[in-house]
Amino acid sequence: MPKVSVIIPAYNATATLERTLRSVMAQTLREWEAIVVNDASTDKTSALAHRLAKEDARIRVIDLDKNVRQSAGRNLGFDHAKGEWLAILDADDAFEPERLETLLAHAETHGLDMVADNQLFFDAGIGRVAHIAEHMPKEVMPWTLERHLTKEKIGNRFKWGLLKPLLRKAFVDGNDVRYRKQFHMGEDSLICMEMLALGAKAEVLAKPMYVYTTSRGYISGAAAGSTSRYKLDEHYATYTYFDAQYGRGLTVPESKALQGAMQASVAANEAETFKREVKKMKPAALMRALKTPQLLYFIVLGISKFLRYRLVHKLTNTLKQG
Repeated sequence: MPKVSVIIPAYNATATLERTLRSVMAQTLREWEAIVVNDASTDKTSALAHRLAKEDARIRVIDLDKNVRQSAGRNLGFDHAKGEWLAILDADDAFEPERLETLLAHAETHGLDMVADNQLFFDAGIGRVAHIAEHMPKEVMPWTLERHLTKEKIGNRFKWGLLKPLLRKAFVDGNDVRYRKQFHMGEDSLICMEMLALGAKAEVLAKPMYVYTTSRGYISGAAAGSTSRYKLDEHYATYTYFDAQYGRGLTVPESKALQGAMQASVAANEAETFKREVKKMKPAALMRALKTPQLLYFIVLGISKFLRYRLVHKLTNTLKQG
């Protein structure tokens, strides 16, 4: 029986899937299985996955007739997994060779239910790793719900909701943990939040072994073409869902961290709205607005009270000096 089941949802991933699967095939841990959930791709994703499955019997392919999106695809992989641990891998990302062995050894040694690692950001535009996601102060970081929510605040350089954890299957199945199919953004963070709220013991390793691909677009799951505003709305929706499900059981620090993440999401959403409205204005009209208090008032009306005060105060001082 495999120790780890690697779940790979894939939609039209012909350009990247082979690199992804070969990174699993190159793992120093040999007791794994890879489950490719082909989400009704219209390209040659299925043929590529089946070709590699013939090359390595540890690879299994599930072909779907109807597109179900990423969360449902991952859940299907969970249902078919035979391993003691579950790992998530997007169809355009990759593992460093020692990743599964390192995470598994650490999790089993320390009795964890969830473990993740730092990430390497691979820039598809230049074809190489551009930087490390986060410079962590310690080799091993405690992963608590309060810390996770604090890291989720808009403006932080790297949000822990992007982490791709190794999950103990017995804990996942015993608590009926699954990706929430109604969400297509923020679902990675939400499942980690639920694991932690349910009492999962978790840690994050500073060593980066997950290679996250940027600048390629949405490959794992159906093409979304989402805007920044859409993403912010979806993230806020995951917070409200989590609050409704688990809010009453949170500690005071956890509740404050959740409210902080929600408030930061709202502020970022309002700032995005303001930015879009400003972009619609012609340069001459914008300059008139900046010099006319009455027009300026209506421009900043859509910003939160805090941001509105800061912006108006700064602009007023600038106009006085001019």
